[in-house]
Amino acid sequence: MDDVISTHPALLDAAAAASDHLPAEAAFANDVPLDNPRRFGDLMWTQFDTRLIPDPSLLDKAIQATQIAADLEQEPSETPQLFFDLGVRLQARYGLTGSLEDLERRTSAFERSVGLTSDDDPEKLCRLNQLGTSRVERFMRIGELEDLHAAITAFSRAVELTPDTDPEKPARISNYGSAVEIRFKKVGELEDIECAIAAQKRADELIPSGHRDKFQFSSKLANSLLTRFERTRDLEDLQQAIAKHRHAVELTPDGHPYKPAWLSYLGCALLTLFKHTKELEDLEQAISAHHRAVELTLYGHPQESQQLNNLGNALLTRFECIGELEDLEQAVSAYRRSVELVPDGHLNKPARFNNLGGAFLMRFERTGELEDLNQAILLHRRAVELAPNRDPHKPTWLNSLGTSFSRAFERSGELEDLEHTVSAFRCAVELMSDDHPDKPLVLHNLCNELRVRFEHTKNSDDIVNAIFAVRRALELSSEESSEVYRYYNGLAGCLQSRFSHTGNIDDIIDAISFSRKAVELFPDNGPRLSSLLWNLGIAQRLLFLRTQTRADFDGAIDSFMKSTQNISGSPFERLRSARRCTLMLSEYPSFSTMNSLLSAHSHIISILPEIVWMGHSIHRRYEQSSLLGELVNAAVSAAITFGSLKQAVEWLEAGRVLIWSQILALRTPLDELHDSYPTLADALRSVQRQLQSSAHSTFSQDIETSSNIPGIMYSSAAENHRSIAIKYDKLMKEIRGCPGFECFLRPKKFDTLIPSLKLADGPFIYMNVHSTRCDALVLSPDGSIMHVVLHDLTEHRAMRLRTLWAAELDARNLRQRAPVIGLPQSSYGGAAELSRLLGLMWRWIVDPILKALGVSQHAAWAESSQGNANCTTKLNRLLCVILEWMKSPVLDTHGWQGHLKSSDHLLHITWCPTGPLTQLPLHAAGLYNDPFGPRAFDLIVSSYVPSLSTFQRSSEGVAKPNIEPSTLIVTQPATPGQARLPGTVAEGRQLEEVLLGWKVRHDTLNDAKATVASVTDIMNRHSWIHFACHGSQHAGDATESAFSLHDGSLSLRDLMGALAADNAELAFLSACQTALGDEKNPEEAAHLAAGMLAVGFKGVVATMWSIGDKDAPVVVVDYYRTLLEQRSARVVEEGNTGAAYALHDAVQVLRKKVGERNFLQWAPFVHFGV
Repeated sequence: MDDVISTHPALLDAAAAASDHLPAEAAFANDVPLDNPRRFGDLMWTQFDTRLIPDPSLLDKAIQATQIAADLEQEPSETPQLFFDLGVRLQARYGLTGSLEDLERRTSAFERSVGLTSDDDPEKLCRLNQLGTSRVERFMRIGELEDLHAAITAFSRAVELTPDTDPEKPARISNYGSAVEIRFKKVGELEDIECAIAAQKRADELIPSGHRDKFQFSSKLANSLLTRFERTRDLEDLQQAIAKHRHAVELTPDGHPYKPAWLSYLGCALLTLFKHTKELEDLEQAISAHHRAVELTLYGHPQESQQLNNLGNALLTRFECIGELEDLEQAVSAYRRSVELVPDGHLNKPARFNNLGGAFLMRFERTGELEDLNQAILLHRRAVELAPNRDPHKPTWLNSLGTSFSRAFERSGELEDLEHTVSAFRCAVELMSDDHPDKPLVLHNLCNELRVRFEHTKNSDDIVNAIFAVRRALELSSEESSEVYRYYNGLAGCLQSRFSHTGNIDDIIDAISFSRKAVELFPDNGPRLSSLLWNLGIAQRLLFLRTQTRADFDGAIDSFMKSTQNISGSPFERLRSARRCTLMLSEYPSFSTMNSLLSAHSHIISILPEIVWMGHSIHRRYEQSSLLGELVNAAVSAAITFGSLKQAVEWLEAGRVLIWSQILALRTPLDELHDSYPTLADALRSVQRQLQSSAHSTFSQDIETSSNIPGIMYSSAAENHRSIAIKYDKLMKEIRGCPGFECFLRPKKFDTLIPSLKLADGPFIYMNVHSTRCDALVLSPDGSIMHVVLHDLTEHRAMRLRTLWAAELDARNLRQRAPVIGLPQSSYGGAAELSRLLGLMWRWIVDPILKALGVSQHAAWAESSQGNANCTTKLNRLLCVILEWMKSPVLDTHGWQGHLKSSDHLLHITWCPTGPLTQLPLHAAGLYNDPFGPRAFDLIVSSYVPSLSTFQRSSEGVAKPNIEPSTLIVTQPATPGQARLPGTVAEGRQLEEVLLGWKVRHDTLNDAKATVASVTDIMNRHSWIHFACHGSQHAGDATESAFSLHDGSLSLRDLMGALAADNAELAFLSACQTALGDEKNPEEAAHLAAGMLAVGFKGVVATMWSIGDKDAPVVVVDYYRTLLEQRSARVVEEGNTGAAYALHDAVQVLRKKVGERNFLQWAPFVHFGV
């Protein structure tokens, strides 16, 4: 018809004119003229078929008219053609709408047309062909085998009636072969695929070489050969299929409508070849072909779903081989789009559900995202529900469902999940014939779950049946099978379980043998290798526990280490292997060496960033990091034990505050990189900006419902974030491959950290708490490290101290700034307990460190005070102690003697505690029950810092000469929805008086003027900022911790986006618990003080618990006055701010005012940074 219209354009005009000039008196039915509905239908069809942009209303009229014409036709010879025309037009509308009703009517119309056409009518051949095609489409839509049988009958009859000289005969033979092949895929009878191949060969032979359609028939033959290969594994079929598909692709130009299909067929054949040969080049070619097929497929084309599904298969296969997350993400995306394009009820819907579920399951196994597991179970259940038992693919989908439930059981430990798993695998096995290529795999899976159930229930029948199942899997497989390694691994697991139950040593010896064979047969270093090596290591460990020989010990350690070193493996599996390795090495020191143990710990530290991966949501990262602190403390403890103190420092830096490190990495200047590799720098900066906007998201508000997939939820924002994180990782890998940038944004080495201490005015002290030992590492400006063993401190004692101290705070509800000072000390009722706890902190933690430094000279002071009348007051006592310091050879040895210039300058210590110590006020430790007992504040000035890297950034930021300060004062006496803080107004007013007295420029935003916008607009004009308001700590995301302003919260994330970090120097957070952190995740320093350092401030004054509304102004006024005096006298040295000494003096003023034993009033004030 198109050719006719293009040759005779006047015909279209005539058709339109005719429809416009129908007789006015003509009778109509539903807008169809009844005097000649056939003519009207033809006219409407012509107009529809010839328009560049089809008008569906014209097609509707054509169908209406043709239906009426067929119903009214009196001439029998015309009726078959009318029903045929009706079928063609319904076929066109079905292509537009996908309406099942149109498909049903179309099939019925072609049935009527064929039934009314005699065998000698030459039109019958075309009508039979159309009927067969319609029946196939109906089968693909609703899965009724009757349709497929009818289609095969129609195609067969068309072939019989077509003479060999008819040029259409090859096509009709091919159609017949395709229908029989579909039946084979559905029913599984081998005879059908043999018949299909014979038909396709015959069709191909009838087309002469060089014919324009030759490649179409060759491609169909190739598909049939590939289908047979998947059943029989005859490699000759596969080789022929690939050769024919390549030929078809080469002969077809890109613009040809069949080119995408040929590319997709070639990709499938190459993917199948790869699974047989394991040659990566075959896989790369397969992916390339599938990508090209998708690119050439028009959006919305009926084959788009299939092309996307095939692409997903190839990408998922490459992920299984190489472990690149990018492939997995792209596979999930391709599968989801493929499912969305398949209408409900379509025969391919279960298969699409199954594939998408498999991708979700694999992503769960890699990333641990629980929602992916839930989605996988839902999809696999749906696939099984949609498939009748006679469907040959149902066992495959049952196998997938069983695998999903297996992972659910591993996660939950619920026996119900395990029972679902066993049931699914049993059903799959029962539905499979022994010649089914996947039966060995399903038997293996059943074996694994029966073994797991045996381990939980101790029912010996389960282990017997498990071993029988896996041995049967091996019997049904050849050694050349790419999956046979699984079956040996499964058999090894069964024998290992039986050994644990019976103690028969032959079982564990055989288990190791089979496990080794599984590792040897594994085709590459893909992600699964880590799991296989783990299993081997576990078996070898069990044998070692029996034999206690070095050979067996070394074998287990070697397997665990190789599992850990397989970088394509899941980071969770690699971490598991590394942990097991460290436990064995620690438990059996006679078999261990320093190098082996430290190497294992080193692998743990290196894996941590993959566990707390940037691609996870912020909540997931905090959740994961909360589980890792003990691993870092264990590694540091081991390094200290072996005297590897520099290594201990590096691990303390690399293993803590992981999320702050990620945040800061996204804000790192790239000037040096840009000078050498500008293209890489620009690309990295672009990705950093994208991650800055998404890295703090939870994605819980971005959940979308996937169209056409009931119950499936996903977050496109989360998927986009993961995609960006993957790009970031790839860029970092590329940059670190460039000369001079091998350590770019990696955790810093000791030699690069130490230079920052040259500007320090005292020692930097790490404290590590572990179940095996507790230690302090004292870093001096010259780079030396002093190791102090905290003999009296244990992990249990440290945790108990934290618990008891927190209980005292909770008993007084000290969680927010209070509008009044609180009750008199006599009403607190807990001064004695607080004093006791502070005494324990002194004895167990602070005193041993100060003694090692030569600072604590309590014994010497006690002796001199008894014989010296001048030492009867605390002041004289302090002077005596200072004199003892001045004589201390330890201070002189470490270069701190010069920092003790007068009694006004005590030694400044920067504490970097870990674990439970992060929530203890070490600066307030002392023996308060003894009126002449030592107090930390009498001996030292204390600062805190989350890490040495943070200290380094802060120190370098103030290394330049002090700039003239200016201050922004923010006060909130009546924040909506919060307790009133009337004292903040007085605090702000008194601070203004101090600043005016020193002629310091300042701005004040009070009450309603202190909005989020006003603060962010003005803060970059000032180097100091003072917040007197409520604050909030966000446990799930420290960047959401915020200051409560008049119109909302000013979060750390807001500050990161608005603050000019170079100009920011000091912050005073006169708010509640701004330095407390999260008890469940102490190593992340998830509090406002650490956040303000990350934002760019060099020093921060904060509080460890709530402060009294009347106490804060006392500290504030004296702090700023002292600080400005120091600045004026120029006694603040390069690399320092003077804030620590100023706060020390200010707290002393408050302490004298409220009384030394009112600990909860003066002790919360702390200094962070430099």
